[in-house]
This record gives sequence, structure tokens and C-alpha cells, in this order.
Amino acid sequence: MFPASSRPGRAGSPFVVAASLLVAAAVAGCAAPGRSSNQTVDIVTEPAGAVADLSDGTVCTTPCAVTLPRETSQLVKMRAPNCDPLFAGIYPDYGPDANFFASYFTPDSYYLVPRAVRASLACRS
Repeated sequence: MFPASSRPGRAGSPFVVAASLLVAAAVAGCAAPGRSSNQTVDIVTEPAGAVADLSDGTVCTTPCAVTLPRETSQLVKMRAPNCDPLFAGIYPDYGPDANFFASYFTPDSYYLVPRAVRASLACRS
């Protein structure tokens, strides 16, 4: 028979420790941050208070944040009284996330470019 300290399968034995480490590593991989199918994009204009019309029908007053599907393109029309309208595009790109920590744990995927739309409208006084 085995002495009490060297019995296989006992807590503290090298086999149990190695198996526990493997299970912990596998579970840690499952806990990696996921990636939503949507992304928030900030829209900021100078002057503030402009209306931003997106091609999907979303309308907001700047500064604002809109949540958009990562895999679709959007055209943003920004307009304000006595200002020329200005257009900007938001489009999906494919690759690693710019956030190093997130990209380390998640595969390449779609993300929207730019992450923030910043525009200066040409206004007449």
C-alpha cells in the first residue's frame, strides 16, 4: 500500500496540482472579455448644439453618443442654423482592437472608424 503522503489523487499531490492549474487556465480563457456587436461613437461639433442625422434614421443634438452596429457604414450629416452642412462617414474596419488589453484576449473583429466624429462647422455670423 502507499504511504498516506504519496497516494495518487490526494489533495496536494503533483497530479492534482497540475490538473487544477490546467482547469484554471481553461476557465480563465472563457472569462476573457467579449465583444458586443454594437459600438458607441461620440459625435462632437463646434459649435455645440448642431443636429446630427445618421443614415439609419438616428438623430441627435451634439455633443452626443450613438450606439451603432459594428458591421454597418453610416453617413452623418451635421447641420446648424447659419452654418454650412458637413458630412462625415463612419465605416467598419476589420482587425485587432486598438485597446491592447481587449485585443490580446479577443480575436480580430469589426470595429467602427472613426471612434469619435469631431467637426467644425463653417458658420456665418
